Amino acid sequence: MLNLLDVAQTCEDIARGIFNFLAHVPTASVDITAVVAELYALGAMLRGLDGIYKIPAHRHNFTRITSDLELIVRASLRQSLRDIFEMLNRMNQAIHITSIHNAAATAAGTPIADTTSALHKRTWDGMWLFFYQQAGYTLHLRLRYYKQMLEEMSAIVQG
Repeated sequence: MLNLLDVAQTCEDIARGIFNFLAHVPTASVDITAVVAELYALGAMLRGLDGIYKIPAHRHNFTRITSDLELIVRASLRQSLRDIFEMLNRMNQAIHITSIHNAAATAAGTPIADTTSALHKRTWDGMWLFFYQQAGYTLHLRLRYYKQMLEEMSAIVQG
């Protein structure tokens, strides 16, 4: 069985990264909070499924969901998390480069190139657009669908 705890930890790590957008993109606070909540809920669902798997009386029921769980978690959720992580990573690299550039610009008395808030907003807008264009619905809704599917699988393995 795939390591659900690793995926849960990734969801929670990304949720912490997305939470940082609140301070920089207040106009999207409702959407940001919804994405953070869904990521933590996914982490909790994955931890719950892992816990159920460890109960011998329920373990045999996992054969009923193994292929669906693999498809949802390994193929789809992990790819979505990878996409988000890459976007956050690119933003963090841009913030680092921009802060170096801005320090030099300030010392030279030239205009500041960009701000951390501008980079957060651009990243958030890009992330939102990327997931919407990919599937026709928002990142928040995509994460909710994953959570709903995991909830149904949890109900199956618990009988």
